[in-house]
Amino acid sequence: MQLIDIRLTMAFVWIVGCALFTVQLWYRQGSIQLPTIGWAMFAAFVARILPSALLPLGAGYEMYVFEQAGEMVFRGESVYLSNIAHPYLPLQIYVFAISAWLADVVGMSFPFWAKLPSIIADTLMTFVIFLSASRLRTPSDAILVSWLYAFNPVVILVSAYQGQFDAIPLLLMVCAWYIFEFSHKQREIASSFVLGFGVLFKTYPAILFPILLLRMKRTAQWALAILALAIVPAIAILIFELLFPNSIQPMVRRALRAGPIPGWWGYSAVINAWVQLTGVGKPFYEIAVLVGRYLALIAALGVIWKTRRSPVLISLQLTILTLFTLIPNLGLQSLTWLIPIGLLTGASELKLYTFGAFIHMIVSYWGLHLTDGLYLLMPAFYADLIIQLSSLAVRVPVIWWWWRELRHQGLFPMHRHL
Repeated sequence: MQLIDIRLTMAFVWIVGCALFTVQLWYRQGSIQLPTIGWAMFAAFVARILPSALLPLGAGYEMYVFEQAGEMVFRGESVYLSNIAHPYLPLQIYVFAISAWLADVVGMSFPFWAKLPSIIADTLMTFVIFLSASRLRTPSDAILVSWLYAFNPVVILVSAYQGQFDAIPLLLMVCAWYIFEFSHKQREIASSFVLGFGVLFKTYPAILFPILLLRMKRTAQWALAILALAIVPAIAILIFELLFPNSIQPMVRRALRAGPIPGWWGYSAVINAWVQLTGVGKPFYEIAVLVGRYLALIAALGVIWKTRRSPVLISLQLTILTLFTLIPNLGLQSLTWLIPIGLLTGASELKLYTFGAFIHMIVSYWGLHLTDGLYLLMPAFYADLIIQLSSLAVRVPVIWWWWRELRHQGLFPMHRHL
């Protein structure tokens, strides 16, 4: 790929403009008159659809895998019985198949059609955030946070540039929280049912479920909630098994083992860089990666239990921060999880987090995923190190946010002595 591409340059200018507008909103919020939520949703859609149409590509490897998975549906083959990396339960694969069909029949590129559902979900999230903030804060604050989400560069980069579909399960997770928080009739069943659809897209929305369970008082509520959550993925899995026999076992195994490659996030990136530079410490790196996964899970479950009397959003926010701090592997798309939650909780740390995530994503996308620019400028060894260590730009704000939340919730040991 050529070093300078006019479309990538225009897309870069666009996302920087969105980032600067977000900064303006954050630091001059009292002096800027913002239009209504309808205009915020329109702006959110335009902010995403323009770069998506401008860039007939996404993250190279992911778009290749998504398109191959979609085409396998038309050939009557099971992606779970192939070598194609598809670690998701069977719902998004139909979206990939429709995207491949639309690219052939209507035109445009496969990445454009594959990104479109996420762009729509992101636009709807703008409204859900407004609706939620209207319940929690003043009307002007509700308008502000909807615009802050509409132009947040982190979520735009994932849905409109990378082409990952975290916007859909993230929307469903926030909707599940909203139903549980503000509905009165059958809220346990309804929220769990919506969350089940989120799990069907990607498994990570399941982290909300134990938080909700701990706020249900009767055994019958637990049983109905578990059934409501499980029935959606179960039906989807059974339908896929009827269409493509012998897929259940490899499907579930892939979904449970899903996760990015370690060495590109947080402490695993730092240790990996040290190993690559010095040739020393590889056994320690392997142990840290192995132990880190289990430590993150145990710590997250501990946080969920300790915050069982806190508001659901606060518990969810601290749980995600715990995972992000302790886990050795994290995909770029996962950085979107904290954006809507941080906006709704009013976390001041979200500003620094967004800035750090933006820096890390720019280096990663323009260095490797959208274009291999760094690899054209220098040997792959050094390009890898730059991208890996750029994760520290967001890793440091994550640790800072996590520590402050632990103290605020009374979970940090020194808190009692301060």
